[in-house]
Amino acid sequence: MEQLTLQNLMWKTNRKLVAAVCYLIAFKFNEPIVLNKDKERFSTFLRCLSKTFEVRRTDILRAEFQVFVKLKFDLHVKVAAILPHFERLLRSRDLTPVEYLQGIGCFANSMTILTVILQNL
Repeated sequence: MEQLTLQNLMWKTNRKLVAAVCYLIAFKFNEPIVLNKDKERFSTFLRCLSKTFEVRRTDILRAEFQVFVKLKFDLHVKVAAILPHFERLLRSRDLTPVEYLQGIGCFANSMTILTVILQNL
């Protein structure tokens, strides 16, 4: 959503629809879905989005591709886009990157992430 906001594509009038679509895209990107097997799970998620954001399911599905295009089909966030938020998080909790990553239990897999972060600080 941040990318869409920075592109001036998200306004008060469409914010609920855009948020719902972003959640839908994230769900599809992060959740392995077997079409026949997980059809009910997807349908339940879509109903939940519709109810939560008070937008019609058909509108969410119709807007999905448009949002995906505006994101330039790129769902991977660049390190440079994350760093300001990560630095602010560290400052607010008075933590180092190592302390934070140990605290959330991902230190074993985070040496590459930590190296990239430290190089960009």
